[in-house]
Amino acid sequence: MVNLPKASCNDAILDRYLNKDLTPEEKLFLKAHLDHCQRCRCKLEVMITIARNFRDIVQSALNEEDFAGLEKEICTAAVQQVRIKKGPPRIITFLKVILAISIIAGVLLLCATLQL
Repeated sequence: MVNLPKASCNDAILDRYLNKDLTPEEKLFLKAHLDHCQRCRCKLEVMITIARNFRDIVQSALNEEDFAGLEKEICTAAVQQVRIKKGPPRIITFLKVILAISIIAGVLLLCATLQL
């Protein structure tokens, strides 16, 4: 809680007001202060206008950005990094081992058949 004399002006409390970070008691104090302080009312109006304009600019920029395309690029890059780190998929490694075992078994079977 901020304990301020009623006559004092405080930019920090105005900022906290904009961030909705005031206690109910502080809100009452600020309202009473703004009722008689033209300087703080004007300052708060300017702060609200700046915050609103900034929010509008950011929202406009977000609306113009193609996040679906960006998300696809990021996912593709991530999958490629995983493949590079892990090497070939496990199924391919498994199939290579099965192929090698099959070839060896076929050669052994052929050798056993020819010796009979």
